[in-house]
Amino acid sequence: MVQMIETVQPAPGMTDLWLAQYRDCSTEPIGLSPEKAHFLLVVHAGHGPGCRPYLAAASFEG
Repeated sequence: MVQMIETVQPAPGMTDLWLAQYRDCSTEPIGLSPEKAHFLLVVHAGHGPGCRPYLAAASFEG
């Protein structure tokens, strides 16, 4: 049996915008959506407990 994994895809062009906005780990993300939270979790994985985008995305409930 094959298990399907659902992926969250941002709208076209949003990836570049989010990379520019949240490249700094001290930047607090605002207006999180499920897509943006998933993106931030992937991009900032492994940055440690001081990474604000990762912490905000990890605690996102949407």
